[in-house]
Parts: sequence; C-alpha cells; structure tokens
Amino acid sequence: MLLAVGGMTQVIIELELNQYFQKRRSKKMIESLHDHYIVCGFGRVGRGAASELSRAKAPFLIVDNNEERVEGAHGAIDA
Repeated sequence: MLLAVGGMTQVIIELELNQYFQKRRSKKMIESLHDHYIVCGFGRVGRGAASELSRAKAPFLIVDNNEERVEGAHGAIDA
C-alpha cells in the first residue's frame, strides 16, 4: 500500500515539474523575441501564414486557445 502511494506521488510530482519547466521554457523564449510576428489562431489560415513566415525565416509566435494545436504547431510547420 505504501509503495503504491509513493509511486503515485512520484508520478504526480514528475508531471507537475514537467509542466512547470515547459511553461518556464515557453515564457523565456517569448521574452527573448523582438521584432516578430504574432499568428493569432492556428487553423487553416494560421497554418498557411505560419508556413510562409517559416519559409521566410521570420521570427513568429503562434497564439491559439487550443493548447493541443499550439503544441502540434511546431511539427506541422513545413510539413
């Protein structure tokens, strides 16, 4: 019983730490951007805009209310 509680605690702590460091990395990256474009929404039009900006080697940031879209955006650009 104690071993199971310890294992669950470890998993929860690891997940929380991963989320913390992911947010920290994102915030640091965003703070370092200057003179960049902001793509609002990563739907059909946003994907096209991001693809063109990527081809032009222009710095840009994608903002969408769906976190899964934003997370998947990195792999979807230039695909």
